[in-house]
Amino acid sequence: MAEFSQQEFIKKSSNDLIKFIFHPIIGKNTDKFLRFYIKKEKYKNKIIYKVICQETDYIIMYFKETSCFYTKEKYFSIYLNYNYIDLEEYLILDLENLVNEFVGVNFDKKNIIENGILIGTIETNNRFDNFKLHSILSNSLYIATQKYEEINNYFQKWKNVIHNKLLKKTRINLKNIETNKIITIQNRLPIWDNSRDLYILDFKNLVTQASIKNTILIDDDENELLIFGKIANNLYSLNIKYPLSLIHGICMCITSLNK
Repeated sequence: MAEFSQQEFIKKSSNDLIKFIFHPIIGKNTDKFLRFYIKKEKYKNKIIYKVICQETDYIIMYFKETSCFYTKEKYFSIYLNYNYIDLEEYLILDLENLVNEFVGVNFDKKNIIENGILIGTIETNNRFDNFKLHSILSNSLYIATQKYEEINNYFQKWKNVIHNKLLKKTRINLKNIETNKIITIQNRLPIWDNSRDLYILDFKNLVTQASIKNTILIDDDENELLIFGKIANNLYSLNIKYPLSLIHGICMCITSLNK
């Protein structure tokens, strides 16, 4: 009976965690962000990013680029952290089999990293203007497309002589895996501060260091749905709201980290 309970615990916990990653986050009627740290580390001579829940300090998942640097298409593997549900070692194989049942991943040494199990792969191009998710859960669907537009305002061009680049506006279409509806968002453009001679954005104290990677994404009603940015060396803050999912947030992280 005890063994059956453990199996059920694994199945329920892993299923809930996978839904948590792929489906829109809860909190439709709240203004609170779901907050994560993105920690950049080296793992066996490869760069890996840990996704850490700020509230619990648990590592939820990992993502890393698994394609060659020079290839046109980029692939980022997403791994579920099975230590998140505090499993005993002999139960890990059971979890691997159950996750395989949920997302259709064939396990071998390529699909397992330390404490992590592959649950999907994000495919994008070298411009990072579209993202496709490969797993049984998503049925290989496009989860994001991005369109860039340079702002050719004379005032901004004159001010941008200092920075040697134009402001860039980005329109993003996100696919809601749960409802199949399209969510349209865009980056919030910075405002010029004459007193400091630079462009500024209000990151609500969620981002603490200046970086070209810092981003705020808003919907058509100017509600802020995602805030991403640098808070320390190799450490970033990811903050998302409904109707975005964690996998949407990871796609936007990938774009921002490769700026």
